[in-house]
Amino acid sequence: MRTCHALSPCLLVTHVQQLTSIVLNDHRYVNVDTSARAGVLRAANLRLIPTVKPDVVATPFFRLAASSLFTSSLTARLFTIIRHPLDRAVASYEQYLQQNSDQNVVMTLDEYIDSPEFVQ
Repeated sequence: MRTCHALSPCLLVTHVQQLTSIVLNDHRYVNVDTSARAGVLRAANLRLIPTVKPDVVATPFFRLAASSLFTSSLTARLFTIIRHPLDRAVASYEQYLQQNSDQNVVMTLDEYIDSPEFVQ
């Protein structure tokens, strides 16, 4: 997304008091985190869409973003990028193993998928 046709996506930054455009490596970002529910709500409270007008808002919380950020006069276009479920499960498992490497967690991929740690 960083080099997507010179568009301005949101940057993953939390606890902002004021929206600001940030330029990193010749790409413009907005200092708000829309990857979390609280970040989407914070972006709405800070009036992200009418204030900064980002080109792209990437979030897994489509309904929340649609209802809190956009209105009939502040519209958006939707596109979806879907990762293959098996690739996502394996990546999630590998991340889980890395995060728990110091605890000597021994769990197979099958056990992980059946466990409460795995979020579908």
